[in-house]
Amino acid sequence: MRVSQLTLDSTYRPKAEWWIIPRLGAHRLDRLRPEHLDAFYAGLVKETLAPNTIVQIHRISSRALKLAVRRELIGRNVCQMIDAPIGEDKEIEPLLREEAQAILDVVKERRNGTRWSMALALVKPKGKGRRSIALPPPPVKLLKLHRETQDAEREAAGDKWQSWDLAWCMPDGTPIDAGDDWDEWKAILDLADIDKDARVHDARHTAATLLLEQGWTSGWCRRCSAIRS
Repeated sequence: MRVSQLTLDSTYRPKAEWWIIPRLGAHRLDRLRPEHLDAFYAGLVKETLAPNTIVQIHRISSRALKLAVRRELIGRNVCQMIDAPIGEDKEIEPLLREEAQAILDVVKERRNGTRWSMALALVKPKGKGRRSIALPPPPVKLLKLHRETQDAEREAAGDKWQSWDLAWCMPDGTPIDAGDDWDEWKAILDLADIDKDARVHDARHTAATLLLEQGWTSGWCRRCSAIRS
């Protein structure tokens, strides 16, 4: 599978470690059946996992099984024997300025990070490639404060600290559970008195929209939010 290291770290590895391996890992590859996948995806739907996330999980599983077939480890790709999950084509709706400010007021004292699919796996890149993102002074100050807080947590945890080398993690160094992170986001929306069914991804586009309203160029907005045209 020819994918970038960033994609492996931010998309493939988290979904494999959090969902695919725990739910399907008990089955031998040559004994994996379509009904196992049907039950797997039905369980993800029951847990209210986003449809597009389930689609990504299916695609990752299918690519892995396709590679296993190519290497003659198994005789068939069962992902191709079922109806693939269907994602949702939801239009991105940026939050209003007042709503964005309400969220910022709520999260001042909370542990939080970036768009969850990136933040939960955010580590120093292992490859040679580097990507610079422009940041104004306020978030730089907050990031430095976050690092100081994490250093204090590492010292307090002592031998119980698990070094995953993550930028955002639990107080013992372990990865933040995606489901818990989603619940936290929904709780923040509730405390901010926002009725919209907003996603963390919508907050990212809200930031870009507000920067444009303040006179920032589209180029700088893309750099700040890491959005590719």
